[in-house]
Amino acid sequence: MYWFYLADIPKKKILLNQEESKHITKVLRYGIGDTVYLNDGKGSVYQ
Repeated sequence: MYWFYLADIPKKKILLNQEESKHITKVLRYGIGDTVYLNDGKGSVYQ
């Protein structure tokens, strides 16, 4: 399981930029249905 850091995580919808999306799908081989875990550095965790 990998954790990703995003400084400003919106409350409703999270959009990753092209570079982040490519890394997750091509390098880490995440696919449809895989859970992505995000941390904002302030103690909040999102999936």
